[in-house]
Amino acid sequence: MKLVGFVLATVLLLGFGSPASAEIFRSSYLSFELPPAWKCSLEGLEWVCEDTEEGSQKTAIIILTAKERGSEDRLDLYEDHLSAAKPLMDSRGLPTGRSSTVQFVRRETIGEKMWVHSRQFESEVPNYYTDYFATVGDDIAILVTFSAYRLSFQTAFERFYPSMATIRPEKRWNR
Repeated sequence: MKLVGFVLATVLLLGFGSPASAEIFRSSYLSFELPPAWKCSLEGLEWVCEDTEEGSQKTAIIILTAKERGSEDRLDLYEDHLSAAKPLMDSRGLPTGRSSTVQFVRRETIGEKMWVHSRQFESEVPNYYTDYFATVGDDIAILVTFSAYRLSFQTAFERFYPSMATIRPEKRWNR
């Protein structure tokens, strides 16, 4: 019986212990632990992170933007902006006459920081849900956008969401 307990304890420690070394993404504004098998690259002014195990078929994406905080960077203004449905565009960038669907907008504490969290359907890409996370510190404003295909959204979100608690500023951050 003691041997069975030892084996079970060993399996639990090896299987559910902390990861040996999670990959850390760093920019001049922030850092965070990437979900397993994800990589980020700079595309213009945004960091785009993708699951490397998916190959060319991308069903989920993370976009990170951060900047020096300005007077318009306030949680109440983020809530207002993220509460509005976005017009849907066609492949040529013209309005379709339809709008995205706002699922929710709320404030939540993630990793000891208050964030505005919003979910919309088809706000960025047809048939994709997009979660927006926005916050401000003393010196910086951060927007994290997570989009995933509707049929795989929940599974992809469960892999992504723990990374949100690991976001750390590279500049001064109020607590």
